[in-house]
Amino acid sequence: MLFGTILGYPRLGPRRELRDYLYSYWQGKISEEVLEEKTRLLREETHRRLILLGLSAENYSIPESFSYYDHVLDAAVHVGAVPSRFSWLLNDGIVDLNAYFTLARGDRSLAPLESLRYFGSSYHYLVPEIDGNTHFALTSHRVITQFEQAKQAGVNVRPTILGPVSLLMMSRSHGPNAINPIERLQDLVPVYSELFEKLYNSGCKFVQVDEPAVTHNTFGIQKSQELLVDAYKFLSSRKLRPEILVAMSYGNAADQVDALATTGVEAMAFNLIDGAVPFANPSLADKALFGGVIDGRNIWRGDLAAAYYKLERLRELSGNVVASTSASLFHLPLSLDTEDLGDHLKEWLAFADEKVRQVMILARGLEYGVGCIYEHLDSAANSLSDRMTTPGVRVEEVRQALQDLGESDFCRPPREQQQGCNHASLPILPMVGIGEFSDGTPFVNNDGIPNNNPQAAISFQEDLDILAVQRLGDIDPIQRFASRMHGFAITHNGWVQSIGPHSVCPPILWGDVSRITPMSSWIEYTQTLTEKSVKPVLPGPLTLLMSCFVREDQPFQETAQQIAIAIRDDIADLQRSGIRAIQIDEPALEEFLSIYDNARYCAPQVFRLATSSAKPEVQIHLHLRPPNLVETIDIINDLDVDVISAEIVPYTFGLPAQKCLMEIRRRIPLCLYFHDANFSRMPSVDECRYLIDTLVRDVDGATLAKQFDDMHIAGFTAGCAFTAINPRDICVPRADDAGIPSLGSGADHALERQKATYIPGGIHNLWIGLIYSHSGYNAFVYDSAYMRDIYIGNELQFVKNMTQAVLLLRKEFTSPQKALSA
Repeated sequence: MLFGTILGYPRLGPRRELRDYLYSYWQGKISEEVLEEKTRLLREETHRRLILLGLSAENYSIPESFSYYDHVLDAAVHVGAVPSRFSWLLNDGIVDLNAYFTLARGDRSLAPLESLRYFGSSYHYLVPEIDGNTHFALTSHRVITQFEQAKQAGVNVRPTILGPVSLLMMSRSHGPNAINPIERLQDLVPVYSELFEKLYNSGCKFVQVDEPAVTHNTFGIQKSQELLVDAYKFLSSRKLRPEILVAMSYGNAADQVDALATTGVEAMAFNLIDGAVPFANPSLADKALFGGVIDGRNIWRGDLAAAYYKLERLRELSGNVVASTSASLFHLPLSLDTEDLGDHLKEWLAFADEKVRQVMILARGLEYGVGCIYEHLDSAANSLSDRMTTPGVRVEEVRQALQDLGESDFCRPPREQQQGCNHASLPILPMVGIGEFSDGTPFVNNDGIPNNNPQAAISFQEDLDILAVQRLGDIDPIQRFASRMHGFAITHNGWVQSIGPHSVCPPILWGDVSRITPMSSWIEYTQTLTEKSVKPVLPGPLTLLMSCFVREDQPFQETAQQIAIAIRDDIADLQRSGIRAIQIDEPALEEFLSIYDNARYCAPQVFRLATSSAKPEVQIHLHLRPPNLVETIDIINDLDVDVISAEIVPYTFGLPAQKCLMEIRRRIPLCLYFHDANFSRMPSVDECRYLIDTLVRDVDGATLAKQFDDMHIAGFTAGCAFTAINPRDICVPRADDAGIPSLGSGADHALERQKATYIPGGIHNLWIGLIYSHSGYNAFVYDSAYMRDIYIGNELQFVKNMTQAVLLLRKEFTSPQKALSA
C-alpha cells in the first residue's frame, strides 16, 4: 500500500547535466541517439536517488516527470496540438525530437511558442496554440517509451502528463480559425484515452494527470467542475487503462474535489498548503486521497506536526490517505548538501531532497503511528521557534518604518505638476534604450568596482538619446538587488529550472528588508561616460517577490512594502545623482494579479510606495508584458507612471493583449520598441521607416500583422507606444488604412504619409525604444556559435537600420510642410 509520494522532481540533474546535453546536441556535438541515451541514464540516476531518499521502486511512488524542455509542450506534442504555422513539422503523423525543439526554440523563419510564467513560480511554460482546425491525434510515444525503459531497469514509475482540461485552459488561439480552446475538449479527451490504453498495454498500472489550471477559476468554479466531470467521466469509463491520479496543485481544490468524486477516477491529489481539507463527502470513501501537506513551491522546512494533523483529518474522509508534496518539486533547488548558508538559515530550509525526506517521515507516521515520528515533529517545531527569535528576522527600525507610512507615502505629486523628464532638448522621435546593451563583458568586478572597459554597456547605444543600464555583466538583476539588501540570502547551487535548459538561482527572502548599499554609485560612474541621459533599470517590487523564495511567517503585503521602501530609497538616491528617467520592470504584473488574494488592492499600493519618492521632473517608465485581461487596465492606470513600454509578438497582434494596449494608449503614454529580431530577411531602412509610420497610426491588428508578414519578420516583437511631455499632447491616431503599399518582393517602399491622419502635436510625443540583448536570455536561443553570431548580427543590424530610419524621419518631420501635416 502506498503511504508517501511526491508529484514531481527537479529535471536538470545534480550538476545540471541536462543543460549540457541539450547544448551539445544543439551545437551538433552529439547525435540524437547519444542525447536520448544520456537522458535515459540521467532518469535512472534520478530514480536511484529517490529510492535512497525512501521512495519505492515497486509501488509507483516515483513519478516520471522528466521533460527535455517543458512538460506543457510535452502534453501538446503527445496529442497533436501542433500550431498550423508549424504543421510541416509532422513526419508521418509523429512529432520527433527535432520538431519538438523547433516548437520550443523557433527557427530562422518562425518564432517559437510564447512563454508565460507558470502559476506565479520561477518556471515558464510554452503556450500551446490551438484553433478550430487543430487535428488531435497521438503524435508522440515518448511517455510510453520512458515508462518502458524504467520498467526494464526494475523501477515501476508513475507516468505524469498535463491533463486535457488544463492543456486547453493554458492554450491560446490565433488567426482566422481562432476559438476558445476549451471548446475542443470533446475532441481532445479520446486522444488521452488512447494514450492511457497504450500505457496499460505496456504494463502501467498507475498514471498521474496534472490539472493545475482548474483551481484558478478561469471560467468560474461551476464551469471548471463541469469540465472536469466531462473529461474524467469519459476517461475513467474506459476499461483498458491504468488507475488515474488527478493532481490539482496550484490553489484550493475543495470545490473540484467534490466534482471529481462523482467520476470513476481512483485517486486525487490536492494542495493543503494553499487550500483546505475537503468537506465530508461519502463519494470520497473509496478514493485514494493524496494530501499535499509538504510545500512543493517554497523552501521552508515548515511545521510537520500541523502537516500530520491535516493527514489525520483526511483519514476521516477515506481510509486510503497518502502523504505528498503540494506540487512538483521542480520548483525547488535539488539539495541543501552543497550550500553554505549558515547554521541558523540552513536549519529553517528544505530543498527538494529534504522535502522527500519530510514526506517519508509523514508516510511512516501514517503506516506505523504518530509515536514513531515524535522526534522529527519536535525537531521541526524547535526550528520554527528558533527562527522567530533569530536577529534579522524582525528588525524594529524596519517595522517602525512600516507603521509610520501615511497616505502621502503611496502617491507621487499631482500629475499636473509632473513635467515629464525635462527632455525639452530631445529631438522628435527620441530613441531610448529599453534594456541592456552589452557585449557580455562584466561591467563590475566581484567587489562591485567598475572594470576598465564599462564603455561596452554604453558604446552600443551611442546613437540613442537616452541610454539604458540594467545588468551588471552576467549578474542577474534580481540577485544584484538581493545582494544589496539585508534579509536576503544568495545560494551558490540553488538552481531552479526557468525554461528548457535555462535556470535561475532565486534569492531567499528570510528576514526584514533594508538596504546595505545604494545603487547610485555605479550609475553615477556610467553617467560620466556619456553626455546623454542614462536611464537605470530596476526590478519592480511585484516581480521581485515572484522571483524569490519569500518568507511565509508574516502577511505577504508587509514583505512587499518592505521591498517597496528599499526601491523608493534607491529612486531617491538616483534622482539626487541627477538621473531624470528611471525604468521599473514589472513583467509579472498580470500574473501577480491573477494569483494572490487581494492583489488588485495590494499591487497598486506597493508600486506607488516604491515610486513615491520620484520628483515631478523625474519620469518613471514601467516595462511590462502586454496585459491580456481588460480589467487589468484600471490597475495599470492606478500605478501612476509616466510611460509604459510593452512588447507584442506580431502574429498575436489584434488579440486581447493588443486590444488592451490600445485601451491603455488612450489613458497612459506608451513607448514603442522592437526586440528579439529573428529574420529570414533583414528589413531595409525604408521598410523600418514605413513600419514606424504604420505604428504611429491606430491601424487594426490584422493590418499591422500583414506588414510583419510581408517583411518576413518572425521572432520580432513590437509595441505601439507614445510618451507625453505634456499630458494634453498625447497622440491619439485615427485609423486610416487607405493606400498602404504592399511590402512584398519588389514593392515600392516610399512613405505615403500624406494619406495618414494624425492628431496635432502627436508626433512630438512618439518615442522609439531599442534593445540589444546579447547578454540576455534570447542570446542563447541559438546555441551553436554560427547560429548565435547570425542572431546577434541580425539584431544589431536591425537596431542600426531602425536608427537610420528614425534619423530620416526626423528630417522629414522637421521640414515646414511635414511639420504642418503632423
